[in-house]
Amino acid sequence: MVILHAAALAFGGRGLICSGPSGSGKSTLAGLFPDNALCDERAAVRFDGEDAQLRSLPFWRGRPGTMPLDAIYLLEHAMTNRRRRLSVRDAAARLRPQVIWPTFGRDNLRGAFETFCCVIERVPVWELGFRPDEAVRSVLIGEANR
Repeated sequence: MVILHAAALAFGGRGLICSGPSGSGKSTLAGLFPDNALCDERAAVRFDGEDAQLRSLPFWRGRPGTMPLDAIYLLEHAMTNRRRRLSVRDAAARLRPQVIWPTFGRDNLRGAFETFCCVIERVPVWELGFRPDEAVRSVLIGEANR
């Protein structure tokens, strides 16, 4: 399992992680879509066989939820809603600082690192520039995620 500094959203059974440093818009997105928000501070990813699973964690505001992880968005504020698919290399470099790395035990750190590597190889990672309005929903759930 790997834990990310992230908001978790669910749209029609599709789990999305929206990650970034403080101030990047995680809580803003969760607030825009309260019926779809699972959490706005920490989310976990683990694998069930070959499938990545999103799990909300009860920090700040949150509700229990586990579902297939469809995409990860790295957030930044922008004048228009836009997204760009990141290469595995760029995804690793940009997502790594958002991981809450275990500090207890070599095996735990190794497991988190292995999960992180699987996540960036198997789950689409996007850069998301967004305006804080509901129009960003169409970008988040667009068919290009698949």
